[in-house]
Amino acid sequence: MSNNSSTDEPRQPFFYSFGSAKDRRNQYTFMATCLVWAISFTMANSLLREHTELTRPLFIFLLAAPSLLGIGTLFAYRRFLQQTDELQRKIQTDAAGVALAAYLLLATGHTLLESAGHQAPQTMDLFTPVVLIWSAAQIYGAWRYR
Repeated sequence: MSNNSSTDEPRQPFFYSFGSAKDRRNQYTFMATCLVWAISFTMANSLLREHTELTRPLFIFLLAAPSLLGIGTLFAYRRFLQQTDELQRKIQTDAAGVALAAYLLLATGHTLLESAGHQAPQTMDLFTPVVLIWSAAQIYGAWRYR
């Protein structure tokens, strides 16, 4: 039987979305909360650096808001993982494992640079490569299994 028969569903690109409508909704919710979290962190970080004389309530808000949004993001990701199919869960957990390993390697290298007396990158400088590695690992997993 041919893979291109008219009864077969067309194969979607790996970067599209996975699973059922519920999976897509959960995935998009997670992605949206990631975006909101990143924007809130960037704005709070910028305001805290530029304005040293903030009122106490605003200072507390700028510290707490990104953290609370981050917790919401973690819950959205947890819901996505709990309600998705086993293959998508495997792709996600494999990618998270690769990202964790990358973080550990970068963090230990960071510590060694500091111990050697060199100017090491800021802790947040580790965040971007880890997120990129996590994303690349998800794309690779989706490409590999789909």
